[in-house]
Amino acid sequence: MPFVPRLVRRNGAYCFRMAVPKHLVARVGRCEIKLMLKTSDTVTAKMQARLLSNALDKLFAAVTMMPDLTTDEINERIRGYFQTALNRSMEHAQLLPGDPMVDLDEEVDFLRKQVEDLRRRLVRQTFSTVVVETAKELLAQSPSDPSPPALESVQIACSGILRADIENARILGAKLQGRYDETAPTDPLFAGMTTASLPPLPGEAAAPTPNGITFKELSERYLAFKAKEGWAKKTEMDARRAIGLGFEVIGPAKPVKQITAADVQAVRDLIGAVPPNFGKLKGNETLTAKAAAEGNKKGEFLSLQTQEKTLRFFKTVLRWACDEGIIDKLPGEKVKVPGIKKLKAIENRHPYSKDQLTRIFASPAFTGHKSEGRRVEKGTMLVRDGKFWIPLVALYSGLRAGEIVQLLKADIREDEGIWYFDITKSDDDGKKLKTQSSVRKVPIHAALLSIGFLDHVKKAKDGGRIFADIPFGNDGYPSHNWSKWWGRYTALINVATPKTAFHSFRHNFKDALQNAKVPEYVSRALMGHADESVHGSYGSALTLQLMKSEIDLIAFPGVDLLQLIAKPKKGGSHV
Repeated sequence: MPFVPRLVRRNGAYCFRMAVPKHLVARVGRCEIKLMLKTSDTVTAKMQARLLSNALDKLFAAVTMMPDLTTDEINERIRGYFQTALNRSMEHAQLLPGDPMVDLDEEVDFLRKQVEDLRRRLVRQTFSTVVVETAKELLAQSPSDPSPPALESVQIACSGILRADIENARILGAKLQGRYDETAPTDPLFAGMTTASLPPLPGEAAAPTPNGITFKELSERYLAFKAKEGWAKKTEMDARRAIGLGFEVIGPAKPVKQITAADVQAVRDLIGAVPPNFGKLKGNETLTAKAAAEGNKKGEFLSLQTQEKTLRFFKTVLRWACDEGIIDKLPGEKVKVPGIKKLKAIENRHPYSKDQLTRIFASPAFTGHKSEGRRVEKGTMLVRDGKFWIPLVALYSGLRAGEIVQLLKADIREDEGIWYFDITKSDDDGKKLKTQSSVRKVPIHAALLSIGFLDHVKKAKDGGRIFADIPFGNDGYPSHNWSKWWGRYTALINVATPKTAFHSFRHNFKDALQNAKVPEYVSRALMGHADESVHGSYGSALTLQLMKSEIDLIAFPGVDLLQLIAKPKKGGSHV
């Protein structure tokens, strides 16, 4: 068996010795880990040493990424723990003397012994499981996604909890003996603290604190409120991620009323310093944003759009607090991501050019490919599934990717001879729309009908999606997987550019409406844009006949529909 490092033989028995990384010595509190393996068998000792080495290497890697709370922050949480315990003890001091079943002398003796036992544990730094778990709970950065606290922070918190328990037991014993001259805290950590109020009875709301609710409490209320409204999984994850950044910067215990524009700026700066996907990469699950920003040696940052979106999610929580009357004014309302205004002006998506449209619809996915899984290679097979139809539907309807992917068979309707897309939102089917104005009816363009779109719809299962071959993303977004596939496909056929994406089809549709001189109010109705004009809220909805006549006017010179009309291919098949 090969040599195993960190294994030492002493007097016939084996010992495991491992040096603590220099940068962690202060945090761990020692420079070496030493453990007797209590075996003289070489094979057994080597197996145990390997297990210990692997476990400790993982532990030290995790410790490096753990959040590093300051001693002052830890002490503040310990003081809060002591305040809660002190309030509860006040209730005992008032109720126990009047209870005929309680022997006060026995209670006082029990408290005295408890103080002695706690002092011994404090001196020896031996902490029970209950104390350790309580410490971890106090140090948690987030109620929804807590990061593991640093080892030295846990040790400091455990010591603080024992100090709080000692003082609390001593003070309660003094009260039960009527010695109120001995009830002031003697531990300097709790100097000047007194009973604030009795704890609330079961079902009774706690009295509001002088500074109002904390950022943690606000976040929990906001998340609960949004959960009742119903929101996409990805949106919820984005909101929780933004809140987690707020916890790191301003702390969960800070009263919301004390959050300032400087705090919002600090959150913005942290967002701008972290590398892309820092929390999603394998092995980085416990990495805090601060640690990721400090270790961002490559200087790769989130895109300005992502930075702006994350900051917006964070500020939305504060804006909700303002709307609910929890705070009077939105802090940091004008705080912005630097460069975002200029970026928005120059980085809007462009429509596909005539040459790009020609190359897209002359590519193998639309004219014939090798197989279902090899769409980039030319061949005699033509699979008419979502990958064939979704781009065409987008071009001739202006529908968004998510609206198309989630279409049900029941959403393709007919009224007085006019077939149309019924774009609706349904909680039962998990369908989502961008805005309320997105609910609309869009007549199906004659071009889609001519190349057999209704035949594809007929093949779909009743009650199912017409593009069931395109799965929703794990984030709950219908367009997630589709957008990734389309990005890869257009790159392989040399169509992709930084300024174009699948959303470019929607721009093509809008431009085609303008070129066909379709009235603006019809264009807005077809695209699902709200009409904010003075007369926009008057009158009834546009008729399908009118919208059908207008939508059929649009054309795209770069798209050869003749080659898309279903016809047998020699040696191949249409699906």
